[in-house]
Amino acid sequence: MQHRNLSALQQLQRLHASSLQQPQLLEFLSTLTALTHLDLTYDAMTAVPAAAVWQRIPALQALCLEEHVAALEPAQSVLLLQGLAAATSLTSLALEGHIVHDSIQLCAYLTGLTRLQNLEMDGAHLARRADVLHLTALTSLTGLELWDAAGVDDTAACALALRLKRLQKLNLFDCGLRSAAALPSIATLTGLTGLWLSVSSSMRLLTFRWGEMSCCCWRC
Repeated sequence: MQHRNLSALQQLQRLHASSLQQPQLLEFLSTLTALTHLDLTYDAMTAVPAAAVWQRIPALQALCLEEHVAALEPAQSVLLLQGLAAATSLTSLALEGHIVHDSIQLCAYLTGLTRLQNLEMDGAHLARRADVLHLTALTSLTGLELWDAAGVDDTAACALALRLKRLQKLNLFDCGLRSAAALPSIATLTGLTGLWLSVSSSMRLLTFRWGEMSCCCWRC
């Protein structure tokens, strides 16, 4: 895709595109004054050269980063996350799979994204409670989905529930919950319309879903 192909689309209001890594094209998108919603999808490696430009695109509302075949090196990871941290217009973010190097605390880079309303992450970068707790800064969130995340333990779940008071949808599935200790804190989220939890111990797994369809099951 080249910007000359889009130059006639000055009336464009919404755009969803994948793997736009050329800085010139991204810079051009920032000049489309009618564009109010830009949704971009990348794999992690493709996103690295584009990340520095994201902050200059006010219409960038949604971003999805997907796992690359090979994990990024630490220096590449930092470049990507610095660009992500500066993209403060984001309202929706999905991080799927192994995005950055294991040595990086990914959640720490998200604390400035105060407009975020929806966040989806899987467990590849949610192994440490200390990093997960950085998500408590995202107080505008209405939807939070974290799965297969060992660092989302009972303590972290309590902290998230007590700080993220606007949540309407909460999914903590196959995380590090070991008891029902977080339930009183989650119960204070009176705006919830959807709740998905799994609580495991050495003996059993309790799965609970609250929403349009509710179910509760035990497995030995």
